[in-house]
Amino acid sequence: METLAQFVNATWLSSLIGLIAILISYTLYRASRRGGEPAVAQDGDRLLGGELPSNVEILFSGRHVPRLTRSRVVFWNRGSKTIPGEDIVQKDHPRMVVGEDAEILSARVVKTTRQVIGFRVGTTEKKNSVSIAFDYLDPGR
Repeated sequence: METLAQFVNATWLSSLIGLIAILISYTLYRASRRGGEPAVAQDGDRLLGGELPSNVEILFSGRHVPRLTRSRVVFWNRGSKTIPGEDIVQKDHPRMVVGEDAEILSARVVKTTRQVIGFRVGTTEKKNSVSIAFDYLDPGR
């Protein structure tokens, strides 16, 4: 009788360990299947503006600018799979938007991890936003 009890306990314990191993394996599998995940970080500096003397005027392409700010934006794929550019809805590209009272005077790509990804920025119909487009984004870049 005691041998039967030991067998049942050993079988139960083995089954429990097996079940836990299956759950852990499934959880790790699901975590590894995470797709592409766009991410963004930004910072900015106020270059000019605010309390300037009345006789000082800032111009950009001949237009008066009351204040001037430089923003740096980093856009990458923090997921585990490549994001193809054609997966982005054509009528709703990612974009950077500033406040309604602001206007983006100029936008350019300063650096990419690789030229072949075709990362680019462009104007939109709104003066306070810039569209972001790419051919693809590799994970972690």
